[in-house]
Amino acid sequence: YWLFILMMMFLMLNLLTVIIVEHFCQTRNTCGETAGLLKDLKLSWKDFLFRLEWRRDQFREGEYKAFFMGNPYEGLVEGLLQNAKASEEMERAAAKNCLGLKLNRKKIEDLSVEAPSAEKNPGFGIVKNLELRKIACDAATAQFLLDGCEDFVASEKSLAHLGVLNQVRSFVQLLQQSKEELNSHCGQMEDGIVEDQEKLERILTRLEDSVQMAFDGFQELAASGIDTLAPPALGQGGEMKAALQDLRSTAGTSEPLPIQP
Repeated sequence: YWLFILMMMFLMLNLLTVIIVEHFCQTRNTCGETAGLLKDLKLSWKDFLFRLEWRRDQFREGEYKAFFMGNPYEGLVEGLLQNAKASEEMERAAAKNCLGLKLNRKKIEDLSVEAPSAEKNPGFGIVKNLELRKIACDAATAQFLLDGCEDFVASEKSLAHLGVLNQVRSFVQLLQQSKEELNSHCGQMEDGIVEDQEKLERILTRLEDSVQMAFDGFQELAASGIDTLAPPALGQGGEMKAALQDLRSTAGTSEPLPIQP
């Protein structure tokens, strides 16, 4: 009996462990790469040194209240959420735990076939030093945050090819680029066809004008008594006819006279 109970307890503990590990793997795949314990300690130490340096600068500048009670990141999270136009759900997720904002951001990325851009969602835009200074921090704090974010951005870009969704997005981007190139080539072909059509129309217009001028010249010749522009037949020239008329008038006869060659 006790052997059966121990076996069932061992089996149930294995099932519980499998459920926990499966849930952890799904959450890890959803939120992406996160910093380990050693990396968190390293970042915490760098942040501690930066806070000491910041308080020293505040003391040198005579800001004693900020030296004792100030926070270099005061109001920064709220300002970033407002600048990103975050929804209430995202604000609640950010206030709930440290991974809430990242999980909500991954959900937004997964709901879109195309990669989110700053035009559609301001939260996916790149924030620069000047924008951080306008939100809620000084120049030193803004530069410290940007330097620390470079490692996270580089790690996300290095692992971007591992996801199936990112492969689909790359394929969609390739299709869009091909569509733009095809539209560009088709536009160039249409422009070339239009240009050739304009040249052909000008040539046909010139030909029509030339034919019309020729017809007008023929009508003027016909009106002046000239029926044809063909040369006269052999022996039917005007000089020979005039000579025959002179001979007839001189001879006083209407019979034709033989013409010696």
